Amino acid sequence: TARLEVLIASLSLATAHGQDAQLEQQIVGTWAKGRNSEICYYTNGCFHSTMSLVYPNITRTWNYGGTWNVQDAFLVVTITNASASGSTNFESVGSVDRSRIVKVDRLFLILETNGQTNYFVRK
Repeated sequence: TARLEVLIASLSLATAHGQDAQLEQQIVGTWAKGRNSEICYYTNGCFHSTMSLVYPNITRTWNYGGTWNVQDAFLVVTITNASASGSTNFESVGSVDRSRIVKVDRLFLILETNGQTNYFVRK
């Protein structure tokens, strides 16, 4: 019985790892959220994102870079580079964000982060 439990646990772990690898392959690419937000996930595990808010008298822009991977069907990003223009409010270097992958296919990426759902379209 103990051997069977170990075998089942090993198979479950291998299946989860295989699903994570498949999700990573599907996520690679450039995604847009609206007209002023874009994030690129690269095959080497790095990402870069840019978001802008345009107002009549000022444009605020945020740029982030870092690493990403998928763990247990969650997209995990670690910020290693952060800058902002027109704002002093931005996420700090070293921040780690975990988002549940709701859906990813060749057209759409849907993530849930802290109860908020974010929709992205492949560019």
